[in-house]
Amino acid sequence: MIRGCGIYVVTIGVLFAVTFDGKVEWYEALILVLMYIAYFLIMWGNGLMKLAKKLARKLTGSRTLLYDPGKLMFLVAVQ
Repeated sequence: MIRGCGIYVVTIGVLFAVTFDGKVEWYEALILVLMYIAYFLIMWGNGLMKLAKKLARKLTGSRTLLYDPGKLMFLVAVQ
């Protein structure tokens, strides 16, 4: 929730700065598109982390697998 609100505030600030002079240049539009892509990647990565944690719990029954690099490397090597 806090991450989403923070990203929203930053986006509104950038949008205000871009449209302040009444026109949008190509490089300003590019900045907005790149910000959207970055937001998408952040949210997609968050979903992958949740999936990885869920899979790790299912395979080992442990909630601390992802926090112990030794166990994680062992799990990867066994597969």
